[in-house]
Amino acid sequence: MQFKFLSKINSPKDIRGYSNDELLELCKEIRSYTIDTITEIGGHLAPTLGVVELSVALHHVFDTPKDKLVWDVGHQGYAHKLLTGRFNDFKTIRKFNGLSGFLKRSESDYDVIGAGHASTSISAALGIAEARRQKREDYRVAAIIGDGSMTGGLAFEGINNAGHLGKQFLVILNDNEMSISPNVGAISRYFTRLISNPLYNRVRNEFWDMTGKLPIARSKTRTLIKKIEESLKSLIVPGILFDELGFRYFGPIDGHDLGEVVNTLNNIKDIQNPVLLHILTKKGKGMVSLDMENREYHDDAVKFHAVKAGSNQEVQNKRELDLKIREDEQKKKDLKETRKKQKEQKLKEEEEAIQKDLEAQRIKEWEDKFDQEQKIKLKQELIREEKIEQRERLRRAIKEQEDKTLQDELFTRLDAFEVNETKKN
Repeated sequence: MQFKFLSKINSPKDIRGYSNDELLELCKEIRSYTIDTITEIGGHLAPTLGVVELSVALHHVFDTPKDKLVWDVGHQGYAHKLLTGRFNDFKTIRKFNGLSGFLKRSESDYDVIGAGHASTSISAALGIAEARRQKREDYRVAAIIGDGSMTGGLAFEGINNAGHLGKQFLVILNDNEMSISPNVGAISRYFTRLISNPLYNRVRNEFWDMTGKLPIARSKTRTLIKKIEESLKSLIVPGILFDELGFRYFGPIDGHDLGEVVNTLNNIKDIQNPVLLHILTKKGKGMVSLDMENREYHDDAVKFHAVKAGSNQEVQNKRELDLKIREDEQKKKDLKETRKKQKEQKLKEEEEAIQKDLEAQRIKEWEDKFDQEQKIKLKQELIREEKIEQRERLRRAIKEQEDKTLQDELFTRLDAFEVNETKKN
C-alpha cells in the first residue's frame, strides 16, 4: 500500500507544518491503513476510527511529547501510535514482542499513562498538572475521555478536584453515544441535552468580548453581566454543571470537521483555567452506518468494536455495501438536484419569454405613440404652412388694391389677426 504522508511520519513534528488539505489526506490514510491492518490481525477497531481527526489535530496543535496527552481508553490510541513513530511496527500490534494493544509508557515517550479502560484519565492528568505546578514547569495537559467513561465516579472525582486549579487544564469529552455498547442512564441523557444546546457559548463569548471593549466601568459591568449570566445560562444550556465545577465549557463541535477541531484547540489551548471541550464523533467512522433512527449505527459500532483476525473480507463487504448505499443516495440527491435545476431553468426561460413579450409590447406601444405624435405634429405643421400661404396670398391681394386707405386698414386687421394667432399657439 502506497502512502503520500503516513509512511513518512517519524514524529508529530512532521505534521505541524501540514496544510488543512494535507492533514485531511493524512486522516484518510490513517483510517484506511488501520482498517486494513486490524481486520487482518484482529483487535480493537471502531474506537480508534472515531478519533482519527482528533488525534491528528491534537498532535498538530500541541507540542507533544512536552505537552501531555492522557487517553482514557488505550485502544483509542492506534492513530496516536501511527503519528508517534510506530508506523513500521504497527502490524505487530497485539503480537508477541510486538506493540501493545493499549498505550504503554515503556513503549513511547508519547504514551503518558498506560491504561486499558476507563474513567482514569482526568485524575491522572490532574496529577500531572499538579506535578507541573510544584516543579514550576511549563507545558500543557489534556485528558481525552469518552462519554461512556464519563459516567464513572473516578472521572467526576477528577473533575471535582480539577476545578480549583486556576491553570491550563483541558478535558476533551469525546461524545459518540457509545462505550463498548450504547450508553444508558441520567448522565447519558444529560450529554444528549448538551448536544442540542450549543447557543450559550456563542452568545456568552460575543457578549463578554463586547463588554471588554467598554471605555469605562468595565469591571462593574462584567460583574453585573456575570450575575445575569448565572441566571440565564441554566435556561440556555445545561453545561452549567461543568461551569459550577470550575470548568469553562466549549462546544459541542463536530469531531470529524478537522478544520474546526484544529481552530478550536488553537483558541483554547492556553486558557489559564480548566476547560472542557465537548466534541461529537461517530465510533467506527468510515465503516459503520450513519443511520441513527434505526439503530444501525449503534449495532455496527458494537459489532466492530473489536474484530477477529481474518475478518477483513467481512469488513470489506460492509464497506462496499455502505459505499453502494452512499452512491445510491448521492445519485438520488444528484437526480433531485438536476430536476430542481431543470425546473428552475424552465421557469427562468418562461420568465424571460414573458419579459421579452412585455418589452416588445412596450416598444410597440411607444412606436405607436411616437407615430401618433408625429402625425399630429405633421398635421399641425401642414395647417400652419397652409395658413402662412393663405396670409401671403391675402397680402398680395391687398397690395393690388388701389385705394390706399382701404389697403392700410386691411393690412392693420391682418397684422392684428396674426398677433392673435401667435398668442393662441
